[in-house]
Amino acid sequence: GSASGVGVTLKHFAFNSQENSRMGSNSVVSERAAREIYLKGFEIAVREAKPDYIMSSYNMVNGYPTFEHYNLLTEILRNEWGFDGFVMTDWYSIGAVYGQNAGQ
Repeated sequence: GSASGVGVTLKHFAFNSQENSRMGSNSVVSERAAREIYLKGFEIAVREAKPDYIMSSYNMVNGYPTFEHYNLLTEILRNEWGFDGFVMTDWYSIGAVYGQNAGQ
């Protein structure tokens, strides 16, 4: 947190580019496009603003929900960009768990 006791939440991480059917959408994106186009703004915000919280988006990325996307949340966000805050899901997104963590 900050000295004021107020924290900033950066959202919706990431590839949240539509409102219709956003809870069931799957953003299929290459590594290069992800880094050069979609993630660059988040990277700048994380490195320069150092938010306290990040909220994942509803959509899936290459078949995995963002809230359980290891590469996105751990490898990129934490290990590469140095984010050490709290990651939360958006509202109902964890209600239906898919992918490698199904049923957990």
